[in-house]
Amino acid sequence: MSRFNKKFMKKIIYIIAVVLLAGAGDAQAQKFGYVDIDALVKVMPQRDSIEKGNKEFLAEREKALQEMYAIYKRRIAEYDSAQTKNVSKESLQELAIGIKGLEDRINTMQQNVNQQIQDRAMAGETYLIELIKNACNKVAKAQGITYVFDKGTLLAFEGGTDLTELVSKELTKGKAVPPKTGGK
Repeated sequence: MSRFNKKFMKKIIYIIAVVLLAGAGDAQAQKFGYVDIDALVKVMPQRDSIEKGNKEFLAEREKALQEMYAIYKRRIAEYDSAQTKNVSKESLQELAIGIKGLEDRINTMQQNVNQQIQDRAMAGETYLIELIKNACNKVAKAQGITYVFDKGTLLAFEGGTDLTELVSKELTKGKAVPPKTGGK
């Protein structure tokens, strides 16, 4: 996950936690747990397929951009050659307009690719977070935990149950080695 998205998610989780805690009449009866979201994301098999898909997507787009850039370089060479051959101003102007149009298409394509990459990354992160959330709900219910927080959002917290390993097993269905969280 990108740093921006991590910070954003942590702020949202923190705000939700504060609101939930403020609304909890008897906080002593509540059981709290926490997970290390970063460690969970690292062990998720879906992460690898998302990253692979994003790399393949990027490679395809880069190839298309390289092809367009090769055409652009040929058009520049044609323009330079036409200048040395005393071609009419109208013909040079047509070549220049064609080159400008190609430049615009290349720039637009680069911008679109950048936006598509960001969109794909965000969709992948959202998907992974949703899987983590569902696994947390399932594990929390089985463990009798009322609230689950991300370890990174806890500024001060005494007690609680580290659910990272259990959620990791739920996410990977026991196929991956649980992450080492290094304590609280």
